[in-house]
Amino acid sequence: LTITCKTSLGEGNWMKNGESVSFPIASPASSDSGYYQCYASNTDTWVMVSTQVEVTEAMTLDLSVPEELDSATTGTITCSVSGYPTPSVTLYKTNVNNENENIDECYDSPATSTNCIRNSGNNYYITVDNNDLDSTGTYTC
Repeated sequence: LTITCKTSLGEGNWMKNGESVSFPIASPASSDSGYYQCYASNTDTWVMVSTQVEVTEAMTLDLSVPEELDSATTGTITCSVSGYPTPSVTLYKTNVNNENENIDECYDSPATSTNCIRNSGNNYYITVDNNDLDSTGTYTC
């Protein structure tokens, strides 16, 4: 990440949150996002310019599925996402008739429902009950 500040007074000095910043930043991260101020001065005057910088991070997606489910098994599909800004997540199931179905959020407590989405931070969980024929299908995150 490189930002230059050239003023009528010459090169300026960058600050972020009251601390001096040196450019380039070799491996920028989301923590480098924020407001930057450039100050330049001489004996008669000073100038300040500010800008906002948003550093994005690529989205990552990890999907964990049970290796095998049989008619007596309940399994959990986990979809973990990260990135900045925080990615939005959509989960759906394609049923045996090749129709897409939305998967609703679970609202019970304690967590006992199946075939619905639970969320904890960047992790999304679907508990699938293979005794329920309605669970059959392809799940997509």
